[in-house]
Amino acid sequence: MMDQMMDHMTDQMMKVKKRKKIKYGSDDGSDDGSDDGSDDEKEDKIYFLPNNGVSQSSTLIWNGVPVPASRAVDDNTETQSHTECTANNWFRYKLLKTSKVERVMIINGKTNYYYYRLNNAKVSAVEANGTSHFCGRISVRSTQSIKGQTYTIYCNNAVADYVEVFLDKNCLELKEIKVYGKYLNKDDGSDDGSHDGSDDESEEEERDVE
Repeated sequence: MMDQMMDHMTDQMMKVKKRKKIKYGSDDGSDDGSDDGSDDEKEDKIYFLPNNGVSQSSTLIWNGVPVPASRAVDDNTETQSHTECTANNWFRYKLLKTSKVERVMIINGKTNYYYYRLNNAKVSAVEANGTSHFCGRISVRSTQSIKGQTYTIYCNNAVADYVEVFLDKNCLELKEIKVYGKYLNKDDGSDDGSHDGSDDESEEEERDVE
């Protein structure tokens, strides 16, 4: 009887030792199970990467007023960038420093009949030497014509100096574009970038890890 009680107490103590806090990382649901040391938490954080200028292949003049690339980064969802309606249109988001790009978030600029224009737009993370890392394409469905539809394209930490959105057959219109990741060089002050917001903020919870 005494031996059984001792075995039970030992099992309970082992479970307590195995219990630890798990830090949940990016919003893609991945969890590397790393410990909660400050160095590891800093390494896993994803930051908003501010731009060092934006440009586009052409600029539409609407009723005598230009619709520049800067409207896609003005934090105003009532405005948008707009190229001319020709072929091979692009939008470029130049990063402040060489970075590892984790994801790109784009808000569609049009509704109703024109919502489809952004369909099949290609997003790439591009190095200064021209090496391009394909991230993915935007797929717009007929049910996604709601104003302000947001699309997230993952770049899997591709090293880049700027992000490019390319569309070969339609006008390229972006209501907003935001890039997230971290600076390539740890000494470049990646902690100076703001975190990617409360919606993406990781949560801690205790679990039995057995």
